[in-house]
Amino acid sequence: MNILHLFSGNVFTGAVEHALELGAWQQQQGHQVWLASDFKDAPGALPHTTIPVHDRRYRQRFRNRALLRQLVLDKDIQVVHAHSRAASAIAHGALKGTYAALVSTVHGRQHVHFSSKTFDVYGERVIAISEDLRQHLITDLNKDARKIHVLPNGLTFPESDNQELPDFFHLALIGRLGGPKGARAAELFEQVFPRLLTHFPALHVHIVGSAEGAIPNNGDAHLDALKTQFGDRVHIHGFLTDIGPVLQSCGLIIGAGRVAIRALGMGKAVLALGEASCEGIVLPEAMEQISQSNFGDTGPSEPTVAEKALLALNGFLLSATQQTHFLDSRRALQALVRNRYTLEQVGGAIQRLYEAARMQKFQPRWLPALMYHKIPDAPIDTPHRIFVTKDRFARHLRFFAARGLTPVTFKDYEAVATGKRSGRQWPQKPILLTFDDGYQSVLRNAVPLMQARGWVGVMYVLADRELAANNWDVAEVAHPESRLMTPEEIRELIRKGWEIGGHTFTHPRLDALLPEARSHEIRESKAAIENQFEVPVLSFAYPFGLYTDAVVQDVRDAGYGYAVATDTGGLQIEDDRYRIFRVNIFPEESWFSLWKKTASWYRRYYFRKRGQ
Repeated sequence: MNILHLFSGNVFTGAVEHALELGAWQQQQGHQVWLASDFKDAPGALPHTTIPVHDRRYRQRFRNRALLRQLVLDKDIQVVHAHSRAASAIAHGALKGTYAALVSTVHGRQHVHFSSKTFDVYGERVIAISEDLRQHLITDLNKDARKIHVLPNGLTFPESDNQELPDFFHLALIGRLGGPKGARAAELFEQVFPRLLTHFPALHVHIVGSAEGAIPNNGDAHLDALKTQFGDRVHIHGFLTDIGPVLQSCGLIIGAGRVAIRALGMGKAVLALGEASCEGIVLPEAMEQISQSNFGDTGPSEPTVAEKALLALNGFLLSATQQTHFLDSRRALQALVRNRYTLEQVGGAIQRLYEAARMQKFQPRWLPALMYHKIPDAPIDTPHRIFVTKDRFARHLRFFAARGLTPVTFKDYEAVATGKRSGRQWPQKPILLTFDDGYQSVLRNAVPLMQARGWVGVMYVLADRELAANNWDVAEVAHPESRLMTPEEIRELIRKGWEIGGHTFTHPRLDALLPEARSHEIRESKAAIENQFEVPVLSFAYPFGLYTDAVVQDVRDAGYGYAVATDTGGLQIEDDRYRIFRVNIFPEESWFSLWKKTASWYRRYYFRKRGQ
């Protein structure tokens, strides 16, 4: 995929660091990645174009849009990832009429005014780095909750793991000293650090960060006074491109956002204190709550943090020499952070959002997905009515052609979503024709009719090769037996270009199975089909259309990329790839009912009518 990261300002912030690290990781995964920002020379090895994103003067905005649009067209950019509202605003205008999708990461609270509440410039998908930011976007800025996803910044943690207890009497304040964070730092310089340094003679304080000018709230004077009073016990490091050595040498870190995450991942104690609030010392039991504000950076603003910070730090230092139990606590936090905030995990989730954004661009409405079963020569006496005769199926195909519908498969969808195929190749009116169970009548009657038009479908087959007929139906009610395709017939179907999907081994009710048996039916059936027919299995069909949250999780864990249901699911595929809405097709379908069931508004109509 061709990806462009766009960010504003020429100051090295957490948002900039995130964009650089994410871009470098994406390049390692085989993507083509570019950067564009205010920087004259951006750090790192990725190709960079200077665009004065932060310059919001009226004429410059148009120049910025023109520069960005030309870059997108020249490099065939498929996804622009914006990391500030100024970047999102430029990209929103520049990408109109192009095939590039826009994804925005919101790293902090946005200014609330008429423009920000009225105009949505964030693109097809929005990443909020904390739950507080997600609620802020929905409540304060009236943004669509369906396209906002909470994903923290991902980091790469060092492999070395020092399990010894650190020197808790070396603490470090790490973060910018300008803007709101600088104001918080000034409170610590004036009201907190002097008292702690006086009360604890062994204490050393390290200050890491810089301001673009003066530190707010007379912070420079307070810092000078602190240095004058306590001398070499106050270490002023300024801006550091690598904070690793300071993190290693200190036992407690004061910070928020990426600083807090990195410190926790290295096994350090952390006082979560950011530009919004002081959340206290991070403990395993408080981790979930504290992470919702990105460790103090993104929640509602507190008027002062000094009192809470002093209380937390004083209590921590008083008990530091007796904290033999802290080793277990920091190990638990370290394991949790390294599992949740790894760049591999977060980067993978961001990639899926890129794919969703692309398909939102090319397929903004419901993609009709029809479910067929048997295509017999003559009507079948069955209570389930899950068949369409050969003659009627031929009429269906003529109707689809007359409407300009083009059948696609999940392989087609995946190729466009991942950028392997251009969006120009995605049809204007796609349709998914799916067939459950793998009946011989489909191969005999439906396949030739579709092949004559150059069309293919998706066939969901069972992995149990001992099954020759639909015994699950016969056992349930009085039901005529229908023969299933043999392995050689399935291979013939594959040679004709059809896609094969998973449908378990034996067609059980998955919601009624114990977890071990359910996992066998889902996971191992996928492997069995792939091994026997040497094709990837991208999608899964729930037998009887029945599933629970546990079943869906098993399908996801088994490695399927998509799962189709029956008469339930999202308004669009990207609402939930594992609950894709399909429409059951019956023997007596009329031209009117087919028109309705293949209309782009049908899913919303069905939901309003039945509440499903």
